[in-house]
This record gives sequence, structure tokens and C-alpha cells, in this order.
Amino acid sequence: MTEPSGVTFDLTESAEERDARLATEAARLRSTGGSGDRIFQLVGGALLLIGLLAIFAGWYGVSHTAREWRQTPYIMSGGILGLALVFIGGFAYFALWLTRLVEMTHRQTAVLERIERALTGIGEGEEAERLVVAPPGVLHRSSCPLLLGKTDVRPFQSKRDAKAGACPVCEPPLP
Repeated sequence: MTEPSGVTFDLTESAEERDARLATEAARLRSTGGSGDRIFQLVGGALLLIGLLAIFAGWYGVSHTAREWRQTPYIMSGGILGLALVFIGGFAYFALWLTRLVEMTHRQTAVLERIERALTGIGEGEEAERLVVAPPGVLHRSSCPLLLGKTDVRPFQSKRDAKAGACPVCEPPLP
């Protein structure tokens, strides 16, 4: 078994040094939230609170007025405006949550791709650049989904396959 490229092991490092390095790397991972995320969080929380207070103020004004024509301003400013602020604040929180979810998925995908490259020993662009030709003379990348189950695929040779057409799915580079 060979050691994956790019991975080194320092056996002279003490346990305290490893623990300190682990703590600094973990702190660096935790502090990836940008100021834009914090702004969404603060604006969303403030709008939710203001909206709920406006709804409460509208209810309080309507409940202490017997005449309908005096209740309309409370309903409009307190109820409808408050409800709109609650929705806007909720969407700000939802946007924050969705952004963090997408960022976490991208980080996990990058880590899994690094693990896959380390385990397979294939470099970053190596797999995508292997070109093959499938009948009737169509050039594909070796990872093309149209090649699944095909057994009559052969490696690309520049002299013999100079007039091969490109696959519209994987779009290989034409030589």
C-alpha cells in the first residue's frame, strides 16, 4: 500500500503540539461565518421582534376601541405591517440558514473529493482528461455517463481518431 500524495505524517510531534494544532485548526473552521451572515441574523431577529410588537400594539388598539372606523388604523399599521415584518424577518433567517447549509455541503463535498483522490491515487484533473472513443467514432471523457455498460470503448489515439465527433454530454476537449 502506498502513501497518498500530499499527506505527511510527523512522528516527532508531541501530543501537546498535536492538541494545540488541532485546537487552532478547529477554531479556524468555526470562525468561517462572515459578517454578512451576522447582519442577516441581526436584521431577521430585529424585524421579527418589531413585527410581533406591532401586531400586539394593533391588537391592543383594536381591543380597546368599540367603533369600527377607529379600529381600521390599528389593523392596518399594527396587524398587516406587523405581519409583513414578521415574514421579512423569517425570510432573512431562512436565507441565513439556507446559505449556511449550502456552504456546509460545499465543504463536505470538497473534503470527500480530497479523500477520494487520496484513496484512488488519481490527481485532480487526471480522470477528467482521459479520452476514449466509442462507436460510431464519438469522443468521450472516460467518466461520461453515456459509457456506462459499454464494452467496445477504446483509448483515444490522435492519428487514428482525428475526425471523431465530440460527445454533447461530457463535452471533451477536441485535440
